[in-house]
Amino acid sequence: MKEIQNGRLEAMAVLFDRYQVRIYNYFFKLSFDASQSEDLTQQLFIRALQYRNSFRPEQGRVKTWLYRMAVNLHIDHKKLQAKHRMTVMPLSDVHGNVAEVTSGNFTEADYSTLDKALMQLEPDQRQLIILSKYQGLKYEEVATIMGITVANVKVKMHRAILALRTLYFSKPNGTYEL
Repeated sequence: MKEIQNGRLEAMAVLFDRYQVRIYNYFFKLSFDASQSEDLTQQLFIRALQYRNSFRPEQGRVKTWLYRMAVNLHIDHKKLQAKHRMTVMPLSDVHGNVAEVTSGNFTEADYSTLDKALMQLEPDQRQLIILSKYQGLKYEEVATIMGITVANVKVKMHRAILALRTLYFSKPNGTYEL
């Protein structure tokens, strides 16, 4: 990052190669829109170049800085969507172009059900789960990105997991599987 701050912009390729897929997946899990996720990923790296001098190593890692910008970019994008009254794709039509990797006894239907349940969560809950479970960030990093305490992350994560579990196991008639 110091090289980028000192004007060696070609060093940005290293950051791009290291974080592009992770950032794309983060945006994709928030929207389930491949095109939008690609656009937001590109915009994030443009912002990273624009604001490269705002990075301070003593304030955290590059990864945390990038994800904080990603959170802000997503918020800005949602505000712009609301302003222009863009329509949101119905949940039943959400089928990303990303191939799902199945492991263990999980089927593609299980992953689809999980994605649908994830989309029904409150945006803050969805964001916490995506940052922690899908992106593999530590609670300390999530706290920094979200601007809350680690204790608050733990409480909110517990509630988000409970809500996700309830949505995942709910049946259309309102009963739950055990």
